[in-house]
Amino acid sequence: EDLKKTDIYSLRPEDIPPFDLLCAGFPCQPFSKSGNQLGFEDKIRGTLFAEISKIIRLKSPKYVLLENVANLRTHNTGNTMKTIRSVLQNLGYHVRDRVLSPHEFGIPHHRPRIFIVAINKEKVQNYSKFRFPRVSKKKAEGTHVDTIFDASSEGTISESLQMVLNHWTKFMKKLPKKIKPPSPTWSMEFGRRYDLENIHPVANLTKRRLCEELAKEGIKAK
Repeated sequence: EDLKKTDIYSLRPEDIPPFDLLCAGFPCQPFSKSGNQLGFEDKIRGTLFAEISKIIRLKSPKYVLLENVANLRTHNTGNTMKTIRSVLQNLGYHVRDRVLSPHEFGIPHHRPRIFIVAINKEKVQNYSKFRFPRVSKKKAEGTHVDTIFDASSEGTISESLQMVLNHWTKFMKKLPKKIKPPSPTWSMEFGRRYDLENIHPVANLTKRRLCEELAKEGIKAK
């Protein structure tokens, strides 16, 4: 129970009881560019993945499942992924990776993520036979939020919010196919109430004005 509240950087791997499966996610930004003179351990030093690898090295679980953003594959021109794979292989694991998204399995949510599966070659027989689940092209193309829409909830979306969603839908339909859709960061703005007069660009606002706007939402700032 105490381990649940422990920061991984202060956790001693030897205090963890035996287990078969390690699941983890980690930021990829801290990985530095590879240098020919450095060993794999030096390349991951100071990153969260380094802490994960310490646990793997000492506890040697049967399976390791890592998850990250899809572009981990191309981060630092591919060197980050090469380092991760090499570290796991040096620890005695068979490594496979695949980018998967819920919508490819009939779930109306487009969220591609890379999944890295590492299997302990000494503890698992037929480790090389592992295969990722097969993606359904039919489901990927036909999955829509209407498949889980609850008719009883109709009308709970405000008129203004529905207007925003309709405009976004029209925008996406008119966007040329060769242009990558923008990230829907506007979703965090739903329900917020700003005094729009002279507020943009935000970078030009005074600290006092920013604090005042945040205070309107109950957020204390100094």
